[in-house]
Amino acid sequence: MRLTACLRKSPATIVEVVDVLCQLSKPELLDDILKIPLLDINVCDTTGKTPFYVACLAGSEEIVGKLAPLLAVDANRGKLNGATPLYAACKNGHLGVVTILLSNPKIAVNRAKITGETPFYAACQEGHFEVMREMIRDPTVDVNASTDTIPTAFFTACQSGSVAIVRELLQHPAVAVNAPNSTGITPFAVACFKQNFEVIDLLLESLRIDVNRGNKTRASAFLISSRSENFKVTKKLLDHPRIDINLASNDGITPLMAAAYSGNMVTIKLLLHSNRDVNTRGLWENKTALAVAVNQGFDNIASEIQKYDEKGRLLFFFSFFFLHKRRGNANSLVFFVVSRRQK
Repeated sequence: MRLTACLRKSPATIVEVVDVLCQLSKPELLDDILKIPLLDINVCDTTGKTPFYVACLAGSEEIVGKLAPLLAVDANRGKLNGATPLYAACKNGHLGVVTILLSNPKIAVNRAKITGETPFYAACQEGHFEVMREMIRDPTVDVNASTDTIPTAFFTACQSGSVAIVRELLQHPAVAVNAPNSTGITPFAVACFKQNFEVIDLLLESLRIDVNRGNKTRASAFLISSRSENFKVTKKLLDHPRIDINLASNDGITPLMAAAYSGNMVTIKLLLHSNRDVNTRGLWENKTALAVAVNQGFDNIASEIQKYDEKGRLLFFFSFFFLHKRRGNANSLVFFVVSRRQK
């Protein structure tokens, strides 16, 4: 009787009452509360939380199971920030509650917060693998939902280094694994930037991943790592045959030029001493990597690039020499080179 009077005087108290029942694991006491005449089961507190929301937030499968089937319960009413009961369950990893909610046709599975995060995104962001897998089994879940400020769930999993989630999503054909964020950064690029090496390995192994896709200026993940001090990532990418180490951005800057501009000697040596064919010329203001280093005042880098260029020219000459020697033209080729130098 006292509880009934209290709820009639202050209806919002039911939110606190249900919260206490969840904490005490006393779902049977909810039956008496639901019998109170004219009870507003969707009343909310100052933050917008309803009794159903707090039950989902607490992960009380028993209380959620009692409230979800009721026609009077607004199962999608959320907080003032737009977070729904499903969002709360996903974010906090309450698998049992998520399963109950997904079986309810009233649930708006893709309803996002005001800031754009969906329930599926929240599960991936927090690394709740089992919840993510339960969600992705539902064909109505939008696995690629994003906004100008919120990237896809796959992007955030790559960013946070959730290896198990990334591996699972890579196997799902509906997931847009190359979808960039609003600035054009791809999931692969963000994994490289965050130095999430296990994720990087997974993405390099998957032929679905466009490892050379650039951002809005066409700067690839390798180019971005080359101009930073992200040496371990640069070395890993340099050793992978799918990486185009000479791919230039829209303004013609190659990875080597980016490293020369930044004074990044470690990357310069990694590039020039690798077994890959490095292009020392770019399209940026018609400059070469050597000229960029000189203009920036990095004489040691300029010397390193110059030695590489001279070595390349020497190898070029000898390869042609032996080619002409096999054809019987070696003497004429030597005479041509000597005469050119005497002019």
